[in-house]
Amino acid sequence: MTDLSLDELAVLIRTGSRFVVSTHVRPEGDALGSQLALAALLGGRGKSVSLVNRDPVPEILRFLPGWDKIEVSDRVSGPFDLWVIVDCPGPERTGLSWEGDVSDRVVVIDHHPREERDRGGRIWSDPGAAATGLMIARLSRAMGAKIDFRIATLLYAAVVTDTGSFRYSNTSSEALAEASRLVTAGAEPWGIAQALFENESAARLRLLAGVLGTLRLNAEGTVAWVEVSRKLIDDSGADPADSEGLANYPRSIRGVEVGISFEEISPDAHRVSLRSRGRVDVAGAAAAFGGGGHAAAAGATVKGPAESVRARVLGTVEEAVRKAEGR
Repeated sequence: MTDLSLDELAVLIRTGSRFVVSTHVRPEGDALGSQLALAALLGGRGKSVSLVNRDPVPEILRFLPGWDKIEVSDRVSGPFDLWVIVDCPGPERTGLSWEGDVSDRVVVIDHHPREERDRGGRIWSDPGAAATGLMIARLSRAMGAKIDFRIATLLYAAVVTDTGSFRYSNTSSEALAEASRLVTAGAEPWGIAQALFENESAARLRLLAGVLGTLRLNAEGTVAWVEVSRKLIDDSGADPADSEGLANYPRSIRGVEVGISFEEISPDAHRVSLRSRGRVDVAGAAAAFGGGGHAAAAGATVKGPAESVRARVLGTVEEAVRKAEGR
């Protein structure tokens, strides 16, 4: 992909008329907040905007203004000048298909580490940004756009999600300063926090109770994991989206460097989520299995039966822990 500067991206947006905006599969707060905020900014400039994602908006995020305008599809189609992909390193991570060669019309806005697999297109990348929402806020200023309370709500939700309510190691002075500006523009921290973190379904809590019963630690107490079987999801009445964030629980144990959740997709495929306390780079571990993410939060879909997947992933993660500890 060809690198874009912020100013170059702003020029591209000014010259385009028809936009498609998408994000990654299983979207969370930063992905959706950034996507919807960008769509609002484009709409405010009189642009035609279509929102297309492969997966539906999780119920807990349906407080975000404009969420119901997102089309759920497995394909991007129709005439467009630019396909803008946010919080995602390239088209492959959207889970969407497309016709023909669209590389000259693809623009990526992302804060994840670059991936070699995605070729063609243009990218504005900043792995140092705590959230893609911060990049959209910068873009709004480059466009000379006013942030109203809707956009402020979307971007605040994005930043709060990816900084873990400003608890994670990626919390930066930019994140805190931008949060202040967004509150001034109309974002309501209490209301957004209630919607994001105090709005669990009973099914999600039943799932959590079952999942915590599978908790295990390695011999050194540095790696902890939980298992999310299809049976647990079905028995609890939970939605698949309710499994998001479960790796944070084993990570929270004193002395644990990396928390992992192993979610069964099928008997021969598992979704692995890795969460680091900060010292261990789990993006490298995820990349070993074809996945990706950040140094402190990454994931991959790994093929194989549960025992094999668990053994392989634990071996890779424990090696990463030893490397971080200088052993």
